[in-house]
Amino acid sequence: MADQSFPPKWEDLKPEEQAKIEEGFPVVLNNLVRYDGGVLMPREFIPIAEKLHSFPLRDDDIWIITFPKAGTTWSQEMVWMLINDVDEDKGAVPLTLRSPYMEVGSLMGPDVDSIPFPPQLDQAMKDPLAYAETMTGRRVLKTHLPLQFLPPDLTKRCKVVYVARNPRDVCVSYFKMQSTEEGGFVGDFSLFASLFKAGLQLYGDYWHHVLSGWRLRDHPNLTFLWFEDMKKDQRSIIEDLCVFLDHPLTSSQVDKLVDHLKFDNMKNNPNANPHAGLDIQAEGTFFRKGEVGNWKNFFTAEKVEEWAGWIREETQGTGIHLQK
Repeated sequence: MADQSFPPKWEDLKPEEQAKIEEGFPVVLNNLVRYDGGVLMPREFIPIAEKLHSFPLRDDDIWIITFPKAGTTWSQEMVWMLINDVDEDKGAVPLTLRSPYMEVGSLMGPDVDSIPFPPQLDQAMKDPLAYAETMTGRRVLKTHLPLQFLPPDLTKRCKVVYVARNPRDVCVSYFKMQSTEEGGFVGDFSLFASLFKAGLQLYGDYWHHVLSGWRLRDHPNLTFLWFEDMKKDQRSIIEDLCVFLDHPLTSSQVDKLVDHLKFDNMKNNPNANPHAGLDIQAEGTFFRKGEVGNWKNFFTAEKVEEWAGWIREETQGTGIHLQK
């Protein structure tokens, strides 16, 4: 794994950066700090960082690592169902309990302990690290943080599934998710795209995140997947994961999992929704389109040219070649 100095260094945002964020997020994102690599997290994450870095691993753990809106939920459901033999009865439990979101407790403000979550979800939402330690069986753990924040022996001991997606589609999907009452974004797409490109939103710099996984794409315990390839040939991805995760499935189980993961089936499966069991108005719209190339309906010709230059600059010499 790449060198990880700890504790990670952080600093307050510049006043002009905070003003830019508050133009789009006047209420929700008013207390972010910047870590090395341009990672932006709420101030409430600071005491969580050390707990996450020293989180006790198990050798059979599987970590799903993605930038937000890069195919996370789809990947969680795929991996969890795969290692549980596509047992849909066993999977009739909210995804938050089957595959906890490891830093989610730091994203809900300083008064998280007073939020009245349903009893079964309370610990998983407020203290997912403690909840994960109570889990039995093989764990599938989710994070949107890049590798620098995770236990330093993660790739030596565990399996990591890193999923990336074309940043233009990530930006559009992130914009749609944040343009809800819970997300708190009040601006138009042009403003959001400018914040995204500058790394001025929750989790910060897209390229720093993706490259943290891409640099380890040849590591035997990390598999790097593109969302676009998952859309093109889900069966092949599943078959490859069976080998990577040391968990073979029968041909009929693979057929069943391919069907289970179809977009409409995921959208109609309440337990595959990260908001399952929570009183969140956006619950029914979490799965929006799941398309490749939907960004073309949002980007102006000027924005297309601007982002093409940005992508060329950020990927030069990396070996990353994005699909059009």
